[in-house]
Amino acid sequence: MLFCPFCREAFDDVSRCPDHDVELVSLRELGQLAAASTPDDEPLPLASPRCGRWQLALGALGTLVAFLGPFGELRADVSVQNSLLTLARGRNLRLWIVPAAAFALLLMLYRRRTPRQLRGARLGAFFVSCLPSAVVLYTWYGAQEAAAALAERTGNAAAFYVGAGTIGVMASWALLTWGCLRLGVRAGPRVR
Repeated sequence: MLFCPFCREAFDDVSRCPDHDVELVSLRELGQLAAASTPDDEPLPLASPRCGRWQLALGALGTLVAFLGPFGELRADVSVQNSLLTLARGRNLRLWIVPAAAFALLLMLYRRRTPRQLRGARLGAFFVSCLPSAVVLYTWYGAQEAAAALAERTGNAAAFYVGAGTIGVMASWALLTWGCLRLGVRAGPRVR
């Protein structure tokens, strides 16, 4: 007697499940598959990279590191370059959203440990992961306008060039988005 790994129904005289078209397994293999799959309410270890946690953690840490990097460079008669941290400590206080969002994502990974809880936090994690890149893009747009106004006012060429910190925040956002899509999703059993 063989069993389907999905519906767990027993079949005689066939080697594939007629409903799911997968190879049937013995009772022993069915028990091993059931033991290998963890329930949705079993907490994952804190440092577990499963269920999209490593993508989210790496993206949040990348955002924190990028916050220390250069935002960009304004090239005119004099060249000026500042980090995101320096701008946040100055007049651009909204840039503090960048590290706050990264810390919020890390705190969410600390507090939500089961796959069910992680799946429940997907939408909120996606919203929070979009905040750093949105704030940096808004600031970049303002810097572009400031460079154009400076060029018009002085009559000299002025341009704003993106720095490594801005690129790092955008790359981290891509990793965070991937992590949000995988958040709470366990890898299914491999079926022959």
